[in-house]
Amino acid sequence: MADDVEVYVTTPVSVGPNILFIIDESGSMNWEDGYYKESSCSYSSGGYCDDPDQRMYQLRTAMLELISSPKMDDVNMAILGFSGTRNNTKVHTDFVKVKEGDNRLNLIDDIIGDYGLASDYGTPGKTKGKLITSGGTPSTPAIKEGMAWFRGKSGYTSPVKNWCEPNYIVFLTDGEPNRNQGDTSYEGTNCNANEPDITAINWSGTDGSAAGARCSATIAQWGYEHRPKTGEDWTYGDNDPEKKLFRNVITHTIGFYTSAGTEAARIAKNTYLLGIANRSLDEDPDHSEYSFDNSYGENLPGYDPNDPYTGGRFVDAGNGDELLAALTSFVDQANKGINYTYSAPTIPFNADNAAISGNELFLPLFEPSAQVFWKGNIKKYTVKYDQNNDKLFVLDKYKKSVVDTDFKMVSSEDLWNSTTGPDGAESLLGGVNEHMIGSSDIDLSRKLYTYLEGNDPDLTILDNRVHTSNPKITKELMDVAKDTWRNNQLNWINWLNKDGKTPLSGEEAPRMGAPLHTQPITVRYQNQTDLVFLNTTQGILHAFDAETGDEVWAYMPDELLKTIKVAKKNKASDLPMYGLDGPMTIYHTDTIYQDDDNDGFPDKDANGDDIIKVPGKTFLIVGMRRGFSGGDVIKYHVNRNYYVLDITEREKPKFAWEIIGGTTSGFEDLGQTWSKPIFTKLEIEGGDVQDVLIFGGGYDVDQDEETTQTDDDLGNAIYIVNAKTGVLIRKIDSSDMEKGKMGNSIAADILTVDINANGITDRLYAADVGGRIIRVDIPDKALAQITGSHDLKGSVLANVGGNGHGDKKLQRFFNTPEVAYYKRGGNQFLALMIGSGNRPNPVDESV
Repeated sequence: MADDVEVYVTTPVSVGPNILFIIDESGSMNWEDGYYKESSCSYSSGGYCDDPDQRMYQLRTAMLELISSPKMDDVNMAILGFSGTRNNTKVHTDFVKVKEGDNRLNLIDDIIGDYGLASDYGTPGKTKGKLITSGGTPSTPAIKEGMAWFRGKSGYTSPVKNWCEPNYIVFLTDGEPNRNQGDTSYEGTNCNANEPDITAINWSGTDGSAAGARCSATIAQWGYEHRPKTGEDWTYGDNDPEKKLFRNVITHTIGFYTSAGTEAARIAKNTYLLGIANRSLDEDPDHSEYSFDNSYGENLPGYDPNDPYTGGRFVDAGNGDELLAALTSFVDQANKGINYTYSAPTIPFNADNAAISGNELFLPLFEPSAQVFWKGNIKKYTVKYDQNNDKLFVLDKYKKSVVDTDFKMVSSEDLWNSTTGPDGAESLLGGVNEHMIGSSDIDLSRKLYTYLEGNDPDLTILDNRVHTSNPKITKELMDVAKDTWRNNQLNWINWLNKDGKTPLSGEEAPRMGAPLHTQPITVRYQNQTDLVFLNTTQGILHAFDAETGDEVWAYMPDELLKTIKVAKKNKASDLPMYGLDGPMTIYHTDTIYQDDDNDGFPDKDANGDDIIKVPGKTFLIVGMRRGFSGGDVIKYHVNRNYYVLDITEREKPKFAWEIIGGTTSGFEDLGQTWSKPIFTKLEIEGGDVQDVLIFGGGYDVDQDEETTQTDDDLGNAIYIVNAKTGVLIRKIDSSDMEKGKMGNSIAADILTVDINANGITDRLYAADVGGRIIRVDIPDKALAQITGSHDLKGSVLANVGGNGHGDKKLQRFFNTPEVAYYKRGGNQFLALMIGSGNRPNPVDESV
């Protein structure tokens, strides 16, 4: 199903971390868990046996379980073994994506061979794995070789391809480093001076330089401080996605049975490994994103009690289970560095998206997710204009700018934020979300209303309350099988736990839906605080107090009550639920001065003043846009409706009228309600002036898949309705066209024009998704006197839809035309401007 959320949700590209496992294959890996206790396996067999106490056996088992785990699916991994002499490193596997093709099976074969864990050792035709125990422990040369691999040097092809990939070395050893002849510096850094704790290790009971260990930490430090492919400096915090700069290399170390042996040997080996990991410095001052707690090294030289955290981690694994846990934790941390499928971009400040009232700005935000219920928020800021410099500033509660020079949000606190601290570009922090708190007092709990057919239109009565106490909200209406389920969902939508008393908290804390295609509107009330209205994908229209951010009341159409359970379950989904994601219009009808005696003048009182018979009212109309439709999770098809509330009284909303697409008489062909109703005045067919709403026929979902200009069944019309009652005044369709036809759905707003500037609309312009621009003339009385006709006439002015125009591909209009008045010489004319594009599929590049 095509949809414009593609601009917020990226498709899976299987980008994963690069992890190089550097594995010690020295002779001591043939030993059992005890110090110098050789297993029953002989060197001649390469350490292959069925002895579960053997170190290499436990390593193979741990690697087998790790690679078999789904956690490894997107990991790009390689194995480098080291043993024997200085130059004896072995590439056992090149970098491969674990889940692709036969890679997982081949990796397992590389580790254990094709006869399992050597229980069938010696069987003809069977092969051993590549991890073989023998010889010494050239640790520094192995780490140096691993860093060369990431750098693309020494004949290696670097695994670093994408700027966003985290890069890791996992270095595992069980013994003292040796066979390191000649390494005294790395990239110009003197290792002895750079590694005082490591190069003075007491390995054998006497202090002295440890040449085998020298430069290991310096190499790891270089990897942390530089981008491996370029050698450029790297520091935490400059990994701006827009810079597209490669990540550095973080080194983790595992001491496998390094606690065995004498106390001096234990301290020496673990000090060495801790020293390497600590050179991948603590990247996150809050110790939450990349850093590990290395506080268990507190008894080792070099431990800093003031900061026990590090970006690289050292783990002392004393058995196979602890080894698997260490490996798994490293993979989890590596995966955490990439959000594979869904990105939650900072929604920038956008004047078209926000509502401005006086010097107050109300900004809606939302956060995309991999689930059906996208969550949102609305924040309040102040606007200040600097007349001297002709600049506009958006300021937070401390009078600091909310955005930088690129209009990206920076650390700040909106005016409704009183407890969470800086919220900045964090979509769900601060704002009205902070005020959505349930109450144990039934009289003070959420004022969420609906309207049930036949009820009093006063939404505040119990019969229209979305609450467990309203018997008219039945389990059948909510499409659940049990009363307990009905109660649980009603409590949840009122921000309460199952007990109906205690507020939701933690992960279940109340959150409003996402204002995906909507924007807030403010309404002023005499001697009362303004209300800020906003409709969301959860299917709820909210009315917030503009001063406090508290929700004053909310409305949910009865057709959407059955979708509460969908939001509560919040299952995985490629598309969000939409609910009330359509356009919203606030309009005020005029006060009517009634003429009872038909003398052409309003009635007067004793003082000669007009008598007000019918006061004006304030209405709100909201559409659904995509509504609730499509997909495996979203099974309910409610998407062709408009709902209208009388909001004249601030805290006492009333249900006014509704249009149910496909059901309400005259609206059988109404499409998805994408078009914003335009409030205006008409004198149609010579009648008196009246308040009307004009909107396009909506969107036909068949267009999601069309590639040519194909006629629609729904939405190919313009509707004019009475603004007070919703009664259909006129449906304009192909039968009203003198030239061309209205063949496709009209999803965009209608442009209304007053040609003779007398306050009465007398021309409409519309654009359809098939690439047509349509003009409709509705002569008012003044124009009718000139033209001699009240007839409504329509015509297609332009058709760029592709059909009949050579090899042109389908152009679509989802935008409202703009009009400008021109005068050139003795000619006066209107110029129309419009932009085309396929809004349901914005990433499509075929046209």
